[in-house]
Amino acid sequence: MNKYRIIPIYGRKARDYLQFCGCALELDLILISDTLNVRQKAALDAVFNVETSSGDALFQMRHLPNNVWSVMVPVQYCQTFRELVAEYKLDYRDTATITNQLQTDTLKLISGQPVPHYIAREALERFSLYTRKQYSFDNVKVVVSDD
Repeated sequence: MNKYRIIPIYGRKARDYLQFCGCALELDLILISDTLNVRQKAALDAVFNVETSSGDALFQMRHLPNNVWSVMVPVQYCQTFRELVAEYKLDYRDTATITNQLQTDTLKLISGQPVPHYIAREALERFSLYTRKQYSFDNVKVVVSDD
C-alpha cells in the first residue's frame, strides 16, 4: 500500500466511497492499494488520477506545495454545503454570520442554488477558519454561477 499525507476527508459518503475503492483512511493519511495506479494527469500538472488497472479513473488527488495531498472524489460523493452546516447544527443566520455573507446568499448556498464563485470561495474559507478544518471546492459540493 502506498501512503500519502492528506487533508482530512470530510463527509461520510466520500469516506465510504474511498474505502469501497480499496483505500484505507486514517485522519491525515490515505493508503492506496497496490492494485490501483496513481498517474499524473498531464506533464507539469499537480493533479493525479487514481485509476484501476484497466484505466478507469476512480478519484483524483491534488499535490499541494506543503507536501500534502487534497483528495477529490466524484461530485456525487462530496459533502454538500447543507450537510456541512447541518453537521455543526447551525441555522442559516448563524452560518451567514460565520461566513460573513448576506442571509439571502447563505440560503442559496445551503439550498444548492447558484452563487457567484467569489461568494462560495469566501464562505468556504471563513467556514474553514471557524471550524479549523480545511474546506474548499475540492471537498464540498457548491453550485457556482457564471458571475
